[in-house]
Amino acid sequence: MRHDPQRDSGIRQENDVKQLTYASPICPACSSYIGGLLKRARALAAIIAPTTNSYKRLVPGYEAPVNLAYDLSPDEMKAVPSMPSSLEEALNAIEDDHAFLMKGDVFTEELLENYVSYKRKFEADAVRLRPHPYEFALYYDI
Repeated sequence: MRHDPQRDSGIRQENDVKQLTYASPICPACSSYIGGLLKRARALAAIIAPTTNSYKRLVPGYEAPVNLAYDLSPDEMKAVPSMPSSLEEALNAIEDDHAFLMKGDVFTEELLENYVSYKRKFEADAVRLRPHPYEFALYYDI
C-alpha cells in the first residue's frame, strides 16, 4: 500500500482481518466477528468514521482498505461492496441498514434518525455546499 502523508491524519484504529482469517484454526467467535464487520461495514462507517474528513483517507491504493474482501480474483472483486466514499454515502447506508443497531436496545430509531439528520444537515451538506479552501487556491489564486 502507498503511504501519502497528505492523506494521513496519524490517527487510525485497524483490525487486521486478513491476519485473523489466516489463523489456524479460526474460532467460531472470530469468524462471526469478521463476518459481522464485513456485512455491516458500510452502515457502521457512519458511526466509526463520523466526519467528512474520514473519507479523504478511504482512497483505493492507499493504506486504508476500501474493499470488503481479500484475496479474490479481479472478476470476484467486481461483486464485492466497498466502503462508502463520503459521509453522505455512509449516512445513506446506515439509513438503509440499521435494524441490527437496535437489537438489545443499543440504539433507538429516534436516536439514529436524529443522528443521521444532524450529520447530513450540519456536516455533509454544509461541506458539500461550500467551496473548499483548496478550490480557492486552484481557481481564484491568480
